[in-house]
Amino acid sequence: MTLKIQIVSNRIKHLETYAIRPYGSIETFDSFDINIIDLACPTIWVHDESNSNYSNEGKNLESIARMISKSAKSRFVFILPKNIEYKYAKKGPYDYFFKKLLRDNMELMYRILSLGMKINYSIEYEPNITQIKDITFQSDFYFTNTDSNTEKVIYSKDSERIVSFMDKKGNVVTTLSILSSQESIDTFIQYYYGGNTNDYPKWFSEIVFNNDIEIRKDIEKRSADIDSLNEIITQDNKKLEMNDFYKKLLVETGDEMVDVVFDVIKKIFSIDLTNYIDNKKEDFSFTLNGKTFVGEIKGVNENIKNRHISELEHNKQEFIEKKGIDGAKGILIINRERKTRPDERSEINEEQIEYAKKNDLLIIDSVTLLNIFESFLQNKLNIERLLEVLCNSTGLLGDEWRKE
Repeated sequence: MTLKIQIVSNRIKHLETYAIRPYGSIETFDSFDINIIDLACPTIWVHDESNSNYSNEGKNLESIARMISKSAKSRFVFILPKNIEYKYAKKGPYDYFFKKLLRDNMELMYRILSLGMKINYSIEYEPNITQIKDITFQSDFYFTNTDSNTEKVIYSKDSERIVSFMDKKGNVVTTLSILSSQESIDTFIQYYYGGNTNDYPKWFSEIVFNNDIEIRKDIEKRSADIDSLNEIITQDNKKLEMNDFYKKLLVETGDEMVDVVFDVIKKIFSIDLTNYIDNKKEDFSFTLNGKTFVGEIKGVNENIKNRHISELEHNKQEFIEKKGIDGAKGILIINRERKTRPDERSEINEEQIEYAKKNDLLIIDSVTLLNIFESFLQNKLNIERLLEVLCNSTGLLGDEWRKE
């Protein structure tokens, strides 16, 4: 039996007996007996933005996961990565501010893999060699705590680690580098699924019959059109991903929220906070037009409390004493009631607003900050007006930044 196989990957361009499609231009899974999902492709393990918990291919992986859940009959092979670098915060065409090996951040590895597949096993780091028939495969990770219903387990040579297994649905998860050659793919698929990926000799496909040439030209042209559309879709997905990154101002807390706020401040005021060192006293500080700003960034489940303002005032005063300066403007950027829809959140109590005014502090609600940044992206923001308001306003920032 000839198996019909699709490989979903951005790094494989052509193999004679397989359909090769990039992540953003997949043919329906149920048109194939087996779909090989390449989660080892380097483009998955890159994120151009400054937050380190997502992938440039994130939207495509989520789409793949939805398609898999709707598949009625196809079986899947998931290829996990080797110990490659995860890179994020792009600083040039080919370079990134931050890089980390996957073995040093397994939580990140799980998080990104889970975008495209369900994970019910543990992964451990250890380079291994595995032999299947006369083909040698390499891997950098192995499995532990696999489901008790796993079948056809493949163990590494010598160390006998689990490097590949089949679940009860007939899907395979592997850490082996099976895409190194067509022969290695054939060997792996035949081990798990039997059949034959190519029942005919090589010359068979070279025989021209009837309108083969015209059809192949038509396929080539349509493939080029698909690739062009796929590139447009990929770019649109990246734009949506970037929008989602900024919308996290409405839901995040901790370092995730700090990443977004830093990016917003950097873009609006053209300043670099990359090298800012958080000394656990204030979340950020910078100087513009001779005015020093000291800020706290918080994401909380409740409404703003006096203690949030007191903490900012305390840290501001410590900052002033440490730096030996005359004064600084304290800013509290807060994502309050973060689990509630923005239009259903409570009003900030007048008591907290007056408390902030008394201490010459300014509260910026994360909803307001998102609106400010949206105006900036749409070229509607008067930055000089915004800076004037930040310098001179106390209490709660409203819509006065919108005025000309």
